[in-house]
Amino acid sequence: DSTARRQIILSLLSASSLAPFAANAIGGTDSASLVKSAPIVTADVANAAIASAEGETVKVLKPPLDKRAYETYELPNGLKVLLCSDPTSTTAAAGMNVHVGACSDPKEVPGLAHFCEHMLFLGTEKYPVEDSFSKFLSSNGGINNAFTDSEKTVYYFEMDGSIDNRFSEALLRFGSFFSCPLFTESATGRELNAIDSENSKNLQSDVFRLYELEKDR
Repeated sequence: DSTARRQIILSLLSASSLAPFAANAIGGTDSASLVKSAPIVTADVANAAIASAEGETVKVLKPPLDKRAYETYELPNGLKVLLCSDPTSTTAAAGMNVHVGACSDPKEVPGLAHFCEHMLFLGTEKYPVEDSFSKFLSSNGGINNAFTDSEKTVYYFEMDGSIDNRFSEALLRFGSFFSCPLFTESATGRELNAIDSENSKNLQSDVFRLYELEKDR
């Protein structure tokens, strides 16, 4: 359901190194140098580093019966990362929470955040073929999706985690969404129509109407 989905994808989740994705997101940084400059560290070390920078300690709270391991740190580009390792799981997953949502839309361009959500799936400089990410995931037992909320837009995917290099490629593809999206003219026209059609359908929904009222408060 929606609540469970949002809890699962609040942060980056993975069972292997995020160095390839981080390198791509930073741009121009190779994986080897990133591992040296921003290694995966223990939770205590990460908390101490964040505390020294922000003046407070970040603790990962979890239920007593939760046996998964968590680590948190911040990359050189400011991206805050939460890692979760579950040795019993065969699935690898990642999510990106972008802290810009529908409430950030300019008045003259309503729906801009939702439009950007759609466009990121339609080709990047490194992977220009539209929907290539979805096809890659499908061939590796995976799925992907995204949603635009009031103050955030969340993108996420999951796939078979048994082959590390395939997951690393998925992270590179996913990272290119945020570092080099294409926003082609042909895709722009189609998605503008798709967003308008979706909005027209939502106008008949009482839930959507209440949501619009809350945005104006």
